Amino acid sequence: MGLAKGTIDQEMMGQMAGKFSAYFAPEVGWDVPAAGLNARGSFMDMMGAVSPVWLGLVNTKADNVRFDAVSPSTIKITQQYTNHILDNAGAVIEGTAGDIVVEHTCTFVDGKISQWHQGYDGELMKKKRDLEVLAKATVYQTPADLGAPAKQMGPEGTGAKMWMFTSQGKKFTRISLDAGFDWAKTVSPMLPGCPEWCPATHFGYLESGEMGVKLKDGTEKTIKAGESYFIPPGHLPVMDKAAVMIEFSQDETYTSASFIAGQKPVGGPMPASPDEGLGIFCQPCQTELAETEPTKAMGDPAAKMWMKKEYGRQMARIALSAGFDWAKTVSPLLPGCPEWCPSTHFGYLESGEMGVKLKNGSSYTIKAGESYLIPPGHLPVMDKDAVMIEFSQDQTYTNEKFMAK
Repeated sequence: MGLAKGTIDQEMMGQMAGKFSAYFAPEVGWDVPAAGLNARGSFMDMMGAVSPVWLGLVNTKADNVRFDAVSPSTIKITQQYTNHILDNAGAVIEGTAGDIVVEHTCTFVDGKISQWHQGYDGELMKKKRDLEVLAKATVYQTPADLGAPAKQMGPEGTGAKMWMFTSQGKKFTRISLDAGFDWAKTVSPMLPGCPEWCPATHFGYLESGEMGVKLKDGTEKTIKAGESYFIPPGHLPVMDKAAVMIEFSQDETYTSASFIAGQKPVGGPMPASPDEGLGIFCQPCQTELAETEPTKAMGDPAAKMWMKKEYGRQMARIALSAGFDWAKTVSPLLPGCPEWCPSTHFGYLESGEMGVKLKNGSSYTIKAGESYLIPPGHLPVMDKDAVMIEFSQDQTYTNEKFMAK
C-alpha cells in the first residue's frame, strides 16, 4: 500500500491505481482526517479524492516500517518517506525536505479492502504546502500548457473535449463542445444510473461561441461569449453552435478519476446535489456592464468591480486601469492597512495584462486568455489595462463593510 519513490504526479497515481485496485472492494469507505476526507465510493473515486494530498511531492526514499494486526480483519501498515517539493525552476523548496510517517489502516471483508484509513502529521504536511504556495505563488495556465485533452467524448465534430489543471487543491477545467454535441447520448451512459439531466454544477466563463441551457422546470437560457454563468444540476446543454468555456466549479462529477478513466458506472442514480432546484444566473459581458454603474469603484487610475451574488455564490468582473496602485488605493480600506494583498484570486484574464509581484521577490505576468490562482501575499502591477473575471469565494473585497467604504 501507499506511495512510491519518485515524483508523485497524475501518471504515477494512475500506475498506482492499476496496481492496487484489485485489492479493494467495488465500494470502499475512506477516511483521511488530516485532509478532512471521509466518504464512500469506488476505488477510483477514492484515488481522485486523495491524490491532491500527495501530488507534487518527490519521494527520494520509501520504507515499510512495520505491519500490525489490529484485529482478525484489520491491519495497519506504517511507512516512512523522505521527500521534498520543487519550485517552478526545479529547485528544492527550502524547508520542505524531510521525513513523514504515513499509516494505512485497512479493514477487509471477503478478502477485499472495504474501509481504508490514512493517517499522517497534518501540521507537517500543511507546513510543506504553505512553503510551496509561497515559493510557487501565482499559478496560471494557457491552452498551450494543457497538451492533449484529459477526456474526449463523442464523435469528432460533434463531441466534447476536457482539459484539467489542478494546483493547491483547486481545479481549472477548459471544455470545448462542438455544435451538435448530444449530452444524453454521449455523457449520460457514462454516469451512474444514466441520468436524464446533467447532475453537475457549472460555474465559469464562456470564452467563445454560444451555449444553450435547458432546465428541468422548462427555463431556457442562451449564454454568449464573454458571459459568466452559474448552472445548477438538472439541466441539458443545447449546442447549436460550438463553444469553449473555462470552469471553476469544484464539482467532481466530470473531474473524478473514475469518470476520466472511463470506469464503468455502478449502482443507481447519483445522490441529489444540494444545488438541485436552484436557478441559472449569468453576468453580462464587459461591453454591457461598462454602461452600468460598478458595484465598487476605487482610485484614479481606477479599479472597478461589478459583483453578482446568488445562492451563496459570487462572481466578479474587475477592470483595472494602467497605473492602478493597490497600496495607495485599497490597502487603506482594509483592517491594519496590509502591505500585501490578503485575498485569494481565482479567475480568468479576459483582456490586457496583469503583473503580479510576490512576497518572495518573484514576479509573473498573466496575459489575456489565461486562467490563474493567486494566493494571499502579492501585489498587482498594472502597466496595462486589464479585465478579469473572478470565481474565488474569498470575501475580502465582497463583504458589506468593504463595499460600504
